[in-house]
Amino acid sequence: MLKLVFTFFLILFGPMANANQNDDANFFITHFVGDFYWDWTHRTVKLNSPRFYRNALRERDVTIIDKERFIELMPEDATEEAVQLIKSRTSEFISEQYGAENLAKIAEFFRTTTGKKMLNIARNEKLFKGIENLYATRALNPPMKQWRKHLSTLEISRFNAFVHSPAGQVFIRDTAAIRKSVLFQITHAPHWPTPPLNRPYIVNIMTTDNVLKFPNRIARQSLIRELSISSP
Repeated sequence: MLKLVFTFFLILFGPMANANQNDDANFFITHFVGDFYWDWTHRTVKLNSPRFYRNALRERDVTIIDKERFIELMPEDATEEAVQLIKSRTSEFISEQYGAENLAKIAEFFRTTTGKKMLNIARNEKLFKGIENLYATRALNPPMKQWRKHLSTLEISRFNAFVHSPAGQVFIRDTAAIRKSVLFQITHAPHWPTPPLNRPYIVNIMTTDNVLKFPNRIARQSLIRELSISSP
């Protein structure tokens, strides 16, 4: 019975479409992690943009000398792009941890009528809210008692069949640890992926005086020209 607790860590699922590995993983990070954490990450990326780009700039012998001005010059679309980069990294991590086949089977269950009903119930009953998502097990004791209030005997049977399938067992065994790792990665700047520098907003910052420090004037002009040419 205790193992069933872990099943509910993913009850933040929503409707899914286009069943492939990338879509399944993206679904996990969009709904399983929840808006609370992504909103927090978005705000943190904006406020920590100097740290987000620091390593990439250091690789080019450039350092940030005015962090406040650097943040002011970062447009909103830059923050959105950075968050998408974090989501992409997280998607890869989730796919690796579950395995493509298990991930597909797990997603397949939550695409069924029973799976979708469970997701709607979880959302309507507000089983997971805000920071409490991290400690969801406290709100799910005993878990099956809650579901028997909402699911038919047939639906309970289908859910149990999923739970006892190979993919369901992986889901139960690994979800808590995977979710914990995901939340840690997306909320800790040192774990964020290194972003590309060939973006118009980075070039704009480089052309602004007294924000970045370059080895010399020629190096600055050369790097600005290089990034401008390769900017998408």
